Amino acid sequence: MILESGIDLKGLYTTAERNQSDRYEKTPKIPLEEIDRLLVDRLQEFTVHLMGQPKHQNGRVWEWGSRKVNMSGAKKGLYGNWSAGVNGRPIKMIMDVMNISKSDAIDHAKSWLGLSDGVYIPTR
Repeated sequence: MILESGIDLKGLYTTAERNQSDRYEKTPKIPLEEIDRLLVDRLQEFTVHLMGQPKHQNGRVWEWGSRKVNMSGAKKGLYGNWSAGVNGRPIKMIMDVMNISKSDAIDHAKSWLGLSDGVYIPTR
């Protein structure tokens, strides 16, 4: 899989494999915008993972009580929890639903997407 940022996830190696040779280099951190884009690409699957099946599906908007997510159109991925006054993109949704910090929300998103920073790739 090649990320929009140009990072190719094929051929990644673990730290243990890296320690066996100096022919590997560490990948850069995955940009937050790339994580956001990947979550939005799988938005239906991700929101069900995070909040369960929606209580209502009104066209483009799925609702879970006061929480709403735009599932399509120009505002796809926009989240709002109107009772708490919280709105934003998928990382903000994770922070609100799970009541965790931004860094923990990013870690959760990367884990769910099967991504990680600091993996090693061959330097050929």
